[in-house]
Amino acid sequence: MAGYVDVFTETGRYAVYTYANAAGFYTTPGLPAGTYFVASEYNGELGVLSEVYNNVPCSRAYCSDVRSGTPVAVVAGVTTPNINFSLTPGARITGQVLPAGSSAEVDVYDTTGSYVAYGYRRRLGSYQAGVLRPGTYYARTYNWSGYVDEVYNNKVCLNCSPATTGTR
Repeated sequence: MAGYVDVFTETGRYAVYTYANAAGFYTTPGLPAGTYFVASEYNGELGVLSEVYNNVPCSRAYCSDVRSGTPVAVVAGVTTPNINFSLTPGARITGQVLPAGSSAEVDVYDTTGSYVAYGYRRRLGSYQAGVLRPGTYYARTYNWSGYVDEVYNNKVCLNCSPATTGTR
């Protein structure tokens, strides 16, 4: 399965990314010797959840603390094999944003009020947001068509916290 693979330094700073091919194989550009963390991130189009090597789940599309994973020792000029991922399918929230012709984004929040995912209204009104872990979420619109924003299920939301105003 094709997807993004990101590499971070031992302090958690971004170093480089690569893309896995359709068979799931990837190779990073040459790295200097050192300790790194590797994450499979931003693979929402594939419907899979992000994780840090070795099977450490991330709470969002990106991994906020890659140092929670297993460090990978790299020797200059030597291939480090078997840094593999077994990615888990995630859930999505879908629906309609009406009326026709409006432009909107649907943002998804968890029960703590933390932003976790988004989706844009498509041409015919449908949206698809996130690749989510099992749990309770709240959806809120942000539009730039002059309509009043809402939290699911048709509750007005002007600068509100979706987790305290919305319906699960």
